[in-house]
Amino acid sequence: GKYLSKNTMNLNLVQCFYNEYQLSAHKKKDVAIVESEKTAIIASIFFNDYVWLATGGKNGCKWTDKNVCRVLEGRNVILFPDLGQGCFQLWKQKAAEMRRKINCKIYVSDLLEKNAEDHQKANGYDLADFLLEQCLNPKEFFLPPAVITS
Repeated sequence: GKYLSKNTMNLNLVQCFYNEYQLSAHKKKDVAIVESEKTAIIASIFFNDYVWLATGGKNGCKWTDKNVCRVLEGRNVILFPDLGQGCFQLWKQKAAEMRRKINCKIYVSDLLEKNAEDHQKANGYDLADFLLEQCLNPKEFFLPPAVITS
């Protein structure tokens, strides 16, 4: 107890993305970012050609701060915002903010916005909810490679 209490003043908490450690192991993979850790895990099962990160919430790990997002430097990044509550527009703003801070190609996916049904939008589905529901009611569904133009 004494050791910890003496040294806590020198600690510097640095927040990071959930699953960030995978970036160094997979330098060639594109990066996909979602809000929840659950979604990152489920999406990685469906689409393992991406490194799946999670912010831990809409504003989460302060993920647009340069000291957090710098791990994405030089990467192709695709964001998958949840449905509803203006998430798509908010994440477009966050993408623009990140572009100003680091050199990365970043794209905000409109996959859910374009393909979701009314009940999915009303219930604020995330990518995991969408994927799991597709398993129960299969339709032709695929995640395109991250061809990032903006």
